[in-house]
Amino acid sequence: DKAVTFDASGSSDNVGIVNYTWIIEGTEYYGEVVEYTFTDPGDYTVELNVADDAGNYDTDTITVTVEDITDPTADAGEDKTVDEDTVVTFDASGSADNVDIVNHTWMIEGTEYYGEAVEHTFAEPGDYIVKLNVTDIASNHDTDTIMVTVEDVTAPTVDAGSDQTVDEDTVVTFNAGASEDNVGIVGYTWTIEGTEYDGQVVEHTFAEPATYSAELNVTDEAGNYDTDTVEVTVDDVTKPEAAFSSSSTAAKTDESITFNASDSTDNVGITDYTWEFDDGSTAAGVNPTYSYTSPGNYTVTLTVTDAAGNVETETVKITVKEGKVDSDGDGIPDEWEEEHGLDPDDPSDAKKDADEDGSDNLEEYEADTDPHDADSSPQREEELLPYLLPLLFIVIFLLVMFYQRKRLSESEEEDGQGSEEKEELKTRETEDIDSEKDREDTEE
Repeated sequence: DKAVTFDASGSSDNVGIVNYTWIIEGTEYYGEVVEYTFTDPGDYTVELNVADDAGNYDTDTITVTVEDITDPTADAGEDKTVDEDTVVTFDASGSADNVDIVNHTWMIEGTEYYGEAVEHTFAEPGDYIVKLNVTDIASNHDTDTIMVTVEDVTAPTVDAGSDQTVDEDTVVTFNAGASEDNVGIVGYTWTIEGTEYDGQVVEHTFAEPATYSAELNVTDEAGNYDTDTVEVTVDDVTKPEAAFSSSSTAAKTDESITFNASDSTDNVGITDYTWEFDDGSTAAGVNPTYSYTSPGNYTVTLTVTDAAGNVETETVKITVKEGKVDSDGDGIPDEWEEEHGLDPDDPSDAKKDADEDGSDNLEEYEADTDPHDADSSPQREEELLPYLLPLLFIVIFLLVMFYQRKRLSESEEEDGQGSEEKEELKTRETEDIDSEKDREDTEE
């Protein structure tokens, strides 16, 4: 591509040269001096023919060596986006040279590869520059670079930790520190009992006994994620609340007593009710019935147990007295009914009033009065009660007076005196008696 001047001025003739003919690459050029441009490198023969006026002529040739000074055009292809750990093919076939490319050299991650097409695998995500150098036979060369973006497609390795067993209402720590990623984890999300927590280490308190699954989701910068779950067994450590009632706390022998533990509660549920009656006997269930054969004071103990083995107890004291046979169950013992002419097999006897004193037979029995004597009745005793207290007071007063009089008599006998004191004592007694009578009249 550079103009070459050809000069025939060194040619000579005895008369004179009248014609100069140059043959260059098959084309004739005329003149003592001509110019020509070779477009391709190589060795060319240039022929010169000179002629004089008499038609005499002569030829000469020279060799022109045209050197290659044109660089190749390197083409490494388009920029690429690939996944990590994927084989990538690099192709330099788009490169060109005016003669021929004799060498392709690729520089990838510090390693040289040779050939028009080569392969390489990127193990780590990132942006990489790949350089291509092409050389022709004349050692002319050119370079080209492309950008290869290697994307992270490796999911993190998630580890939510080992399964845990804890007590209810205890703070539980969850740690995702054992999770890993080839680039780096940017997000930790825990889902526990429907609530989301963010962070590598989080805490949660389980209020109720059960088995729970806590899910961990970890995400890296490329959006890759993975999940793991950890199982948490929450133990029940809450004792039940034992409570019960009894149909009676003051019973008689052979009297049935019903116990009811339905008011006992537990956060999960009671599985066992055990009763101890303080006489060596036991029972199970929520509503047992029991009767004592011997009188005495007994402590009934209820023990409730839940599914976790938590236990609680409650006690009630029962007083048992000797009971009497009551065949018809009317509240009056058979013996008393027979003694007073009643039918021990007729429960209606209890409500009858044989002496028509206003009190039925059951009331007569409870008051220990005669059911056939109208003057012996609970109501009669209630009517006489206001008079009994003053009478009792008079009796006590007379006893005191008697005691004082006796002491006075003994004193008179000792000192030979006392007539005057006796008279005074009589006067005092008389006054006291009159005073007491006035008091009774006032109360009546």
